[in-house]
Amino acid sequence: MAGRFHLYEGYTYDEVTFPIKVMRRLGVETLIVTNSAGGIRRDLRVGSLMLVRDHIAVLAGLLTPSARQQARRHYDFYSPALLDRARAVGTDQGIPLQEGTLALMKGPCYETPAELEMLRRMGADAVTMSTIPEVVEAARVSMSVLGVSVIANLAFALPRQKVDHSAVIAGARKAHKDYACLLKRFIAPDDFPGERNQ
Repeated sequence: MAGRFHLYEGYTYDEVTFPIKVMRRLGVETLIVTNSAGGIRRDLRVGSLMLVRDHIAVLAGLLTPSARQQARRHYDFYSPALLDRARAVGTDQGIPLQEGTLALMKGPCYETPAELEMLRRMGADAVTMSTIPEVVEAARVSMSVLGVSVIANLAFALPRQKVDHSAVIAGARKAHKDYACLLKRFIAPDDFPGERNQ
């Protein structure tokens, strides 16, 4: 996979999650989802990596009836075992990892200060415009999921700090080295010794 379909591009929920169905039919059992996100929790910094422990998708209101039913009865969307493994890789490689709850907003515009305050009060630590539909579908088809967000902008700083797409891209690049090391060591630890230090 390289990139993804977004709800804000006009794709339906079924279209956005179609690649997950294909991967599952091909035998994939573990899914690693990545995204850039806006930091809501005030201790997050641009370039931070946040392991996703839970999510808030209720505001998107775009899930199909079957996905809604799955969401109601499924609690461990993000595999505790995969989270433990990611924590271990972070410790081993000296990669600082934050953890938190990811909120989904449809987009494509960035959230208003009032929306961010609402999300903060709901318990969200970061916000994105992607990822969660795929996670819900992965749970429906019994895939184990690890979610990792790179904090690409400080959403809590709006409106004092203007954010546009180029700033988000630049923010995401700050995490590139740690991000790549974490994922490579997570997937194939013996193939990438000392990756972070090279």
